[in-house]
Amino acid sequence: RKRGMPVRSVDLKVAWKASSDGKAPAEDLPGDVANPMMRLVQRNRFEKIWELLEDPYTSRAAWFISLFLKVATVLSVLTPNLQVFEDRVLGPDCAAVIETTFDTLYLLEFGARILVCPFRRAFLLDPYNWPDLLSATGLFFRASIGFVIQTPPSTSVEESIQVLLLFVLPVVRFLKLLRYFESFRLLVDACSNSLQSVPVLIYTMTLILLITANGIYLAEERNNIPSLAHSYWLAVVTMTSVGFGDYTPKTAWGFIIVGVLTLISTLFLAMPVGILGQEFSNSWERRNYVILIARLRKCLLKLGIGAKDLRVLFEYIDVDGDGIISFFEFIQLIHQLRLGFAIENAVEIFNLFDDDRNAQIDYIEF
Repeated sequence: RKRGMPVRSVDLKVAWKASSDGKAPAEDLPGDVANPMMRLVQRNRFEKIWELLEDPYTSRAAWFISLFLKVATVLSVLTPNLQVFEDRVLGPDCAAVIETTFDTLYLLEFGARILVCPFRRAFLLDPYNWPDLLSATGLFFRASIGFVIQTPPSTSVEESIQVLLLFVLPVVRFLKLLRYFESFRLLVDACSNSLQSVPVLIYTMTLILLITANGIYLAEERNNIPSLAHSYWLAVVTMTSVGFGDYTPKTAWGFIIVGVLTLISTLFLAMPVGILGQEFSNSWERRNYVILIARLRKCLLKLGIGAKDLRVLFEYIDVDGDGIISFFEFIQLIHQLRLGFAIENAVEIFNLFDDDRNAQIDYIEF
């Protein structure tokens, strides 16, 4: 424990007070030790704004900001629909003012996020931030057509932009809400775990489709099934239990093939649904683990704390220097990290890390 004593020489409460007075309480420590420690006690203006925008659990103001953005997002999705009803609810000028307000809000929000985020590359690579980027472009497209949507459009370019603003942009805006649904990760995990079975299922379904479509084509007259493409169409709608009725078998062999296909496809299509349902059930049973670990990683990334920094923090909180932190030491660390976790959440995280259930965590478990 080479760094044990230097790390423990910093008291976070003293460091916090000293940093607010403009002093450097850890300037005598090595850089790899002082940096993660001071990230806990120092906050510049950009980092405070980032916490307000990104993490609604850190303060009451952050929670109200997230609530405001949620309500604004829902309203911005509904507003374009009011412009395309048969009896138009919003006039062109009124709709232009409301939509321009939303576009300006999203442009300012994305500009603030990209300006104050600690890691811009990671921010841009995060799929949850892509809807923010695309929503911010709405103001520029709206300005290109004069802000007011005229009907009918005067040019094909203007028509394409109107389609983008009225039908595509609302969907993109609605995707902004994904960042507030932590349980959505459960569905993503269930789909990811089910991907291994997809190739076999697709191959089997394609094989069934090939055999039955060829059989239907050979069994039916050309005035009933004009081409092989029509035979494939009949096989597909039969497999999916849609049955449009535009093409139906007429011969005895055609009825037999389609009947067998109906029975086989009913049994076969239940398999992927069962697999996905089982994976989602498994993910739901460990939902606390998935959600809490995701939040913890997000908060540590927000602070710029990596694996090496975690080692320093672990040694800091290990008061007796035995390489093991107790339950109360862990709760103290979560509290001083200011991650926005309630005590109940911190207890759940401790239990998740405590693999051997001895009320202690070593660095390997951590």
